[in-house]
Amino acid sequence: MIMKILLLPSLILILFAQVFSQSKDLEKLVETESLFAKSAALNGQNSAFLEFLANDGIIFRPEAKNGKEFFRDNPNIIEFYSWQTSFADISANNAIGYTTGDWQFSTKKGEIPNAFGQFVTIWQKQQNGEFKVILDIGISHQKPKNVEAKWTFPASSPASNPASNPTSNPTSNNETPTKFSAFLTTESVYDRSQFVSMFENIYKKHFADDVCVLREGKLPINGKKNTLSVLKKEVSLKHFPKLKLAFGIQDLAYAFGTYDSPTDKGNFVEIWKFRKGKWQIVLDILSPTNN
Repeated sequence: MIMKILLLPSLILILFAQVFSQSKDLEKLVETESLFAKSAALNGQNSAFLEFLANDGIIFRPEAKNGKEFFRDNPNIIEFYSWQTSFADISANNAIGYTTGDWQFSTKKGEIPNAFGQFVTIWQKQQNGEFKVILDIGISHQKPKNVEAKWTFPASSPASNPASNPTSNPTSNNETPTKFSAFLTTESVYDRSQFVSMFENIYKKHFADDVCVLREGKLPINGKKNTLSVLKKEVSLKHFPKLKLAFGIQDLAYAFGTYDSPTDKGNFVEIWKFRKGKWQIVLDILSPTNN
């Protein structure tokens, strides 16, 4: 009993140290995103992506391709984007994270933006401790009434309130995440053999309560209840998802691929989080290629 009493304070200190590290790395990730955005506004998209992309980073133009190779092969692309992070999260071990928020496009530097949308960027921590972009995708939509200038992270993240529950990290309370690859195989989330109802097989079953859904031409849709209400009204609910890549580490994962439907086709990216003993989709984006 004495040994257990002595061990408890040590365990709490270790957990607080882990949470503090996660919080600091999340702040660093967002700061890196901010530097990325400033570089794009000042020097143009080409220069910014070449600086902040990982060597194997993926962009969609319109199909998935190596970003550095694309921008090196297209040096004459001079486009000026600005963007603001409204939400960010990071894995429990600080290895990968993601950011999302509003973007604005101007044909020339300093001009009033004439196009708007939402970006999703996935980041990976490098051996030198810096974050680099490993995937970037986005959609276009109408000009929003307000642009969120402050960023937030999920309330369920231990980094959001480390003092409230030092054992809220799922890897510290005996909830060992199922390997993401094993989960996908077991659940058959991406059916490659036939058209499936993404609404019934994926959305209803795997969306998190605080999911963010991004669709071309629409402002971000937030929350499972609201999202399902909107998506159920879509003309096309049957898609043919073809998985290209899935990667998960500890409690955060992502997957991307292509989809076909009776009305459109394009790319999808889903970000998953391990919560309450199961994998849940926290962000879902479809980016059509036939606009």
